[in-house]
Amino acid sequence: MQIQPKSVTSLVIGTVVVSVMSLLLPQPNWAQSTDVNPLQDLNSEENGDPFSGNNEGNSFGVFDLIHRARLGSGPNLEDYNSDQNQKLNTAAAEFRKKQRELLQVQQQATPTNPVATPQLAN
Repeated sequence: MQIQPKSVTSLVIGTVVVSVMSLLLPQPNWAQSTDVNPLQDLNSEENGDPFSGNNEGNSFGVFDLIHRARLGSGPNLEDYNSDQNQKLNTAAAEFRKKQRELLQVQQQATPTNPVATPQLAN
């Protein structure tokens, strides 16, 4: 089996073209500066443990959040339920008021003397 000169020539030309193009095209590492460190924030000594309450003198952490949620200085269940019931009653009263107003407007818009419909004789 003999290698044809055309295939060897095209292989050499292709190799030369790829080599020249790789030299002419900008390399990815040229576009990046060397002083960028994407992991800089993760390796910093300033970042404390998010689970501890002693984070740079700040007494707020995940466990502190859970503790505050459990103890909570907010309203207790009875206060919350009564507040929700009052809001619900107020909203229902407003709805009924608007409903009555719309019914009155509809009644005023309809004629008071309805047109008599003729009755068919038997």
